Amino acid sequence: MPHRDRLTYDPRPASRRALAPAPDAAGPFVAFRPRLVRVLAALAQAAIALAVAAACAPPPQGATPLGLPTNTLDSGPTTDADGADGDRGVDAATDAGQGAVVDTAGAGADAGDSAGGLDAGPLDGAALYGKLCSYCHGPKGAGGLQAPRLDRWHLPRSQLVARIAGTMPPQNPASCDATCAEAIVQWLEADIWPACALPPRRLRQLSRREWARTVADLLPGLGGGACAGLADCSATSQSCAASVCVDDACGLHTFTLADATNAYGKVHVASAANGWAPTVAAGGWAMAWDAGLKSWVVKVPMNPGSWAYKFVVDDKTWLSDAANPNKIGDGFGGDNSVVTISCAAGSAGAAGALVAAMAADFPPDARPSHYAFDQHAAAGMVNALHVEQQLEAGRVLANAAAAKVAAAWGCLPGAAASACSQKLVEEFGLRALRRPLSGAEVGRYKGLVEAQPDAVAGARALIRALLASPHHWYRSELGVATGQGEYALGPYEVASQLSYTLTGTMPDKALFAAAASGALATTTGLLAEADRLLASASARAHLGDFALMWLGAERVRDEPKSPTLFPAFDDALRRALVAEVAAFYADLVLDSGGKVGDLMTASTQWVDASLAAHYGLPAPSGGGKGLQQVKGDGKRAGVLGLGAVLSATAHSDQTSPIRRGLFVRTRLLCHELPPPPPDAGGVPEIDPGATTKERFAQHTADPVCASCHKVIDPVGFGFEAFDAVGRWRQLDNGKPVDASGDMVDVEAIGAGTSAPFADLPTLGKSLATSAAARECHGRWWWRFALGQGEGVADRCELKALAQQVEGDGGDLGALLRRVVALPSFRLRAPTSPASAP
Repeated sequence: MPHRDRLTYDPRPASRRALAPAPDAAGPFVAFRPRLVRVLAALAQAAIALAVAAACAPPPQGATPLGLPTNTLDSGPTTDADGADGDRGVDAATDAGQGAVVDTAGAGADAGDSAGGLDAGPLDGAALYGKLCSYCHGPKGAGGLQAPRLDRWHLPRSQLVARIAGTMPPQNPASCDATCAEAIVQWLEADIWPACALPPRRLRQLSRREWARTVADLLPGLGGGACAGLADCSATSQSCAASVCVDDACGLHTFTLADATNAYGKVHVASAANGWAPTVAAGGWAMAWDAGLKSWVVKVPMNPGSWAYKFVVDDKTWLSDAANPNKIGDGFGGDNSVVTISCAAGSAGAAGALVAAMAADFPPDARPSHYAFDQHAAAGMVNALHVEQQLEAGRVLANAAAAKVAAAWGCLPGAAASACSQKLVEEFGLRALRRPLSGAEVGRYKGLVEAQPDAVAGARALIRALLASPHHWYRSELGVATGQGEYALGPYEVASQLSYTLTGTMPDKALFAAAASGALATTTGLLAEADRLLASASARAHLGDFALMWLGAERVRDEPKSPTLFPAFDDALRRALVAEVAAFYADLVLDSGGKVGDLMTASTQWVDASLAAHYGLPAPSGGGKGLQQVKGDGKRAGVLGLGAVLSATAHSDQTSPIRRGLFVRTRLLCHELPPPPPDAGGVPEIDPGATTKERFAQHTADPVCASCHKVIDPVGFGFEAFDAVGRWRQLDNGKPVDASGDMVDVEAIGAGTSAPFADLPTLGKSLATSAAARECHGRWWWRFALGQGEGVADRCELKALAQQVEGDGGDLGALLRRVVALPSFRLRAPTSPASAP
């Protein structure tokens, strides 16, 4: 059956669809176009396969593709230093040394046929590589055609040994056994792979998310900093948007009703503005119970005027607002409360909302392939559009914040100009540039301030200048030479590294003080500050951002879904699904003492009334919209069952075993697979009445597809009991769902292991006991902290981190502390290693 995404649901706006040709615009040919495209693609793929086979045909005995004897191969270190992500196509898995066991007994014995007929004696890894591997992977492992690069292999060496012994060379895998594979990898390790190294010195551009958090913390009155919920903000005048407290627009009024024990079942606001609606269905404004505030809350855009209102509890008890002294008689012996709105709903309000709006207008953050996060160090680039928007952001924010900044530093009109400007420049400059200003910088900025007509104008000029400074937009990781071939980050560089890793924003006052005192120079002092930061609201919000990016679940915000099939999948539900991911992960890391295994098996869920209905669970107590932790129904398993994950890994109108299987392989196990062939994609054309699992069985039956899909589809089938928006289902196309599968090769692709499962919780248990899963989660945090993917030069530190995580039993809180304590957190190499992606 053709891929229904392309035939039944067009995600383009109506205005765009109106410009598209009519269905019959191409005449009768259009009906045959999809099949013709597939036939042409198949022919092209066959031609490519023939070309690859010809290119990778074994060369004559004793010769390389260049016709040289194998003993003339240059086995010295590679000189390629272009820094490309060549290792990304390697079809291998991460297991931190826990993968398939390689039998190296008998090394040096006669390899016989298994070594390609070489003479008896100690195996020569260079000769074996030249005979069996170089014609595809190149004489120095630099790759070619569709062959992956081996000179930048960054996963545990045991995985490469297992891969070679199990599947290489493709035309005759039996020609190189485990002993042969071990000899080849020993040669690669000795002569091709570079030595272990630290990350390079560099500047790291702030991502849009980091910049928004930073400015919210930097400029008083523009926001209350990071937030995990409304309780972290000034609830009556601010909202928690994108994990940052922003001021509400004028006309957006906040109604609150205290309910410390959550005794009410449901509450709504009835007002003259909504026709005194007796129920929510009749137009009442539904309120949500907020556990942090211990109150029922709703924010409503209202038009100018004075409006009478009451709270309606459980659709029967009408209450006036005890916290509002403004009342008028209701005509029945009681009172109505009154609120007065003086500006139009949605009109521009306080400057807080500008922070998020400005960040949203910046160019999107670059994310290289296989890197999940928005702050890749090497990908951050500033173009002309970015510069223009930076300058505009500085102008708008300076105009909005100047008066409050001047007041915060005592620079009121009429204050002593010199003392005021000195204090403002030194203290505000420290926070804006995240380091003390030099004497020359102080003098220059002080002159700028004092050249203005008054203190507020001086603050405005200073804010604009500092927000436009490269030292504000970039985090410094340059350090100071130690005399031992490495550079140590300075105390303020370490403070920023720690703060942005754990809270996603600039250092706070206490962290600046720790930097000034030298406390961050020791691991003990660094970990003490890490523990303090992890107890903050900023860390809780930041952990949610990490989880959304790591899981790829942030796509649920705008992933197209068929409105015909899923009419209830609206923006409010999408926001709730995003909030659930953040609450789930932050709870495991900060509150529950969770372990990596719990990420795959946790049975509790975080839901509000809408999510509970979506999942088929009883509504949480109180019936409000605030997220509450509830016991699940046993059908889901940790992150595997999160609605945001299930939706983000499906198509617009159907499930996708491929996307879901790849999610497990890449996000939970850090396995890497080669890119799909050019004609891959779409759903197999089989009986229209077949289930998804029956249709996808073609992949493992087709030899061309089976090499990859045999480790993808059997895993993805475990999610089939959940539809394209994450709801439980028992039928697929009118037939009973079969969610059984096989978690093949859980520790390493090519290991030949099997772990059959009956449903998603059983799959979760297989993953929870996997050493590869524990190593992988540590690897994701390493990538996030350093802003880079790993290269072969990082293998030593990653191996050490994996051993520590394993020793901690996969404890998530301990994992973060282990990452902070790594040498790479505070040290840098003088140059970038050629293997670093």
